[in-house]
Amino acid sequence: MRTTGDVVVVGGGMAAGHLVASMHRRGLAHRLTVLGAEPHPPYERPPLTKDELAGAAGTEPARTEADLARRLSMHSPAWLAEQGVAVRVGARVSGVDRVRRTVTVDGGDTVSYRHLVLATGSRPVVPPPWAERPGLVHTVHTAADGARLGPLLREGVRLVVVGGGFVGLEVAAAARGRGCTATVVEAGPRVLGRVCTPVTSAAVARLHEEHGVRVITGTRCVEVVPGEGGAARVVRLADGTALTADLVVVGLGVRPETALASDAGLEEDPGTGGIAVDAALRATRDPSVSAVGDVAAFPRAGYGGRLRLESVDHACASAENVAARLAGEDPGPYAGQGWVPLFWSDQYRHTLRIAGLSTGYDTTDVGGAPGEGPFTVRCLAGDRLLAVESLDLPRDHSAARRELRAAPVH
Repeated sequence: MRTTGDVVVVGGGMAAGHLVASMHRRGLAHRLTVLGAEPHPPYERPPLTKDELAGAAGTEPARTEADLARRLSMHSPAWLAEQGVAVRVGARVSGVDRVRRTVTVDGGDTVSYRHLVLATGSRPVVPPPWAERPGLVHTVHTAADGARLGPLLREGVRLVVVGGGFVGLEVAAAARGRGCTATVVEAGPRVLGRVCTPVTSAAVARLHEEHGVRVITGTRCVEVVPGEGGAARVVRLADGTALTADLVVVGLGVRPETALASDAGLEEDPGTGGIAVDAALRATRDPSVSAVGDVAAFPRAGYGGRLRLESVDHACASAENVAARLAGEDPGPYAGQGWVPLFWSDQYRHTLRIAGLSTGYDTTDVGGAPGEGPFTVRCLAGDRLLAVESLDLPRDHSAARRELRAAPVH
């Protein structure tokens, strides 16, 4: 069967959902056809490792994947239908024909487009030995993941988290709140090593240790061995440590879902692994295709290459930019003057906020009491502010955003 769409969106996460909202504000939602591989309309993913696992505001773990997806849904099916948005769930796109401007859905159906928006997101990194054994380790990336993991976080459960990034630490915090014991294993010398300064990393590690989490750094997990007859698993580390675990969660980062784009002959940025796009977020080899969210590798003035970001703010901002362009507006170059990347992480009752990108900083200016209370770390290259990290100081974060927005692009 062949159907016709004006703007076809491939994906069902934050970027796709925000594109729908942005087009709706412009009175153009009826032009959209959304093809999502999961059996749900677009939904929010950040709460999977924050409110949902932690049981915020007394919430109980969702009983089913469908329950969780409904709770996190960005738009109800009734609202989508009312706005004329054609949403197909469980529609995994297997190919793009850029000459005919069609996409093929598993099963053989084709959908034609005037403009294609790739919001395919990313997938968790799981080493092959573990990926080949379903149920051996858990990830937290989809509603299905959250529905499986939530009920398993119970009093007395021994959890080992492999990976000390935002996802791993948020899972550990949620688990402690539900009465689990928790150990975090990070191969690098410190947690949050890719995204934060050593000052902030040390403060966050101390926060977890104060809540009873064992934090192990500088050694990697080499093996996860299931016990016989359903007994506890053994997690073996490179330094010889053996950890007993009832549950193992892997948070080793993500990779962009670019297979569809690569098969269609679109350019992949070698530095980031994302789909190479121009300053308008159009694919470099085909202006009738745009990429938004995790999968987009976009140019940034003064950066010296393309960026690929994994953040809610970027997913929403990039979708907004593309929606404006599709509506005939001139939003200007994405990531131009006044653009500031934003990140946040909720752990226990604390919030870490980051404005800007600290890549290339040479000095830091620390205020407050890292490891003891609220604090702020300003990252500078010479006298130029690059980024600000703050824990429980929203006013400092807001001030940093204003300062960074006003700074000239170098």
